[in-house]
Amino acid sequence: MTLVIDNAILDNTGLSSEELQLELAIALYKHGKLSIGQACELVSLDKIAFQRELAYRNEYLNYDLNDLSDDLKTIKSFNS
Repeated sequence: MTLVIDNAILDNTGLSSEELQLELAIALYKHGKLSIGQACELVSLDKIAFQRELAYRNEYLNYDLNDLSDDLKTIKSFNS
């Protein structure tokens, strides 16, 4: 899919097309609409670079108690 944004709108944002794409990816990730992998793919960044962008904006990984519980179960399975 191709998203076309009028140059006048892009100019009004004061952002480059790459910066706007990054802002979109971060917003969609933050609202749970994209996984971190999907957001990285959207902006052609690896996960570490995307996480740095999140940290720069004081945003955090989408990681909840269910994720923690799943990770703890996985760790326990390694000890079995």
